[in-house]
Amino acid sequence: MRATALRRNGWVIVAALVSLALTVQPFRDSDVWWHLAIGHYIVAHGIPAAEPFSFLHAANPWVGQQWLYDVALARVVDLGGAGLASLLMGVVASGALLVAALSTPAERRPRGLLTAGSLLLGAIASTELVGVRAPVMSLLGAAVTLNLLVRWRHGSMRALLALPPLMALWANVDAGFVVGIGMAAIALLTSAGAGRRARLLLGAATFGGVLATLVNPAGVGLWGSVAATFSDPTLTALLPELQSPNFHDPWLRLFEVQAILLVIAWVLATRRDAFDLVLAGAVFAASLEAARFVSLFALVAVPQLAVYSASAWSAHRHRLPATRGFPGDTPRSRRAVAVAAAALAAAGAAVAVVPRLTASHAAQFEAAHEPKAAADYAATHLAGRRLYTIDSWGGYLADRFPVGRVVYLYDQLGVFGDAAVQQYIDIHDLKADWSTVLPGEDVTAAIVPAGAQEVSALLTEGWSVDCSDATSGSLVMTLERGASGAAAVGSGPAGSGAGATAAPPPCG
Repeated sequence: MRATALRRNGWVIVAALVSLALTVQPFRDSDVWWHLAIGHYIVAHGIPAAEPFSFLHAANPWVGQQWLYDVALARVVDLGGAGLASLLMGVVASGALLVAALSTPAERRPRGLLTAGSLLLGAIASTELVGVRAPVMSLLGAAVTLNLLVRWRHGSMRALLALPPLMALWANVDAGFVVGIGMAAIALLTSAGAGRRARLLLGAATFGGVLATLVNPAGVGLWGSVAATFSDPTLTALLPELQSPNFHDPWLRLFEVQAILLVIAWVLATRRDAFDLVLAGAVFAASLEAARFVSLFALVAVPQLAVYSASAWSAHRHRLPATRGFPGDTPRSRRAVAVAAAALAAAGAAVAVVPRLTASHAAQFEAAHEPKAAADYAATHLAGRRLYTIDSWGGYLADRFPVGRVVYLYDQLGVFGDAAVQQYIDIHDLKADWSTVLPGEDVTAAIVPAGAQEVSALLTEGWSVDCSDATSGSLVMTLERGASGAAAVGSGPAGSGAGATAAPPPCG
């Protein structure tokens, strides 16, 4: 029986292994650093009641909803470094695609390459939104929920027993747990053909899932926190994943292709399922509102594109001219080709993935994408001084400087509140009152991108450039005050006046 299932799903499993070349990624998402910082903090001190790293006053309490993900990430990195975290999160993302691909009844599941191709298309379409990111855990949660609902729709009432514990675990990992509740609600609303008992059981399991989400550090306040995050216009103005997708980005062409192919398959198929149509339509609409849901649409589309494409092919293949096989095309030769192709694909994925797991690769990526050398300089020469930086680097500095509250805000913007976020926007956009904000917060050091508009503006306010981190393209800038309180231009190591007029020395 297992051998039969393996033969049926062999190409899908191979495709999932190949997709690791896309899903195993370095620490590309800047949020990973503050997740690491808070994970280590929770291990040492427990879940904080207030934001623990920034010198700013946080208007809202810390909602430790992702505490389980944070602690697990910190433990994994401590155990095996960034490479192990990249591998495990890649396995989670590819595993989610595999579970979704197999979330169809065995009798409707297409054989061979069709499901495998759909899985790979989904992996490519979601590449930009996977990696070492908490929302990847929601992809797995959504895939498992979809699998449970498909099994329920085909008679397995026992599958519903897993729904409440899944939601309890999911609610302590990522805010995407609301997606699972929504999927169950869609199944309930589109299950008119199911028996009354089956619908009552699904309703009870869904309600149990909602109650299970309350088993988290914030309790019922978790729902309010999630709603506030997605409805706050100040946050959506700063966080790209909460904004509508930028369809000028080339990778979003695959999102468009996947959606177009799915619609074509629906039209040409002989039978369409209301649950599939409503689910995909709802997720597509959500994707147009917030880019973070693009990967969820890619996941939901994987099984549907395979099933409805197979149905369309069966219905319309008679209209195409008949084709003949190649000479020597026998079952034995096809198996040999399949084994060779699978081995070649697996080897290619291994060649792509293994180098990314080394410590040297992680260190090089960190140095190139985060202000590592600049932070090293600050740790040695600017200990205890408050640091201004852009929000996407704030999480990295929180991980580098977790004590002393020397860090400005970072991408956990909801906890800081609108006033603090607006303060940052005023500085970053050089609003009329920007020059009064940093002195008011006693900020006398900054780590900023070399090409940022803040650099020239700070120089005009008497700041100097201490050093340059050419690898990451960052600068360390400081403001020194004499007894009179006047700014001394060029007072850093570059020499008097040299910070504004000469090339600064390297930070490393």
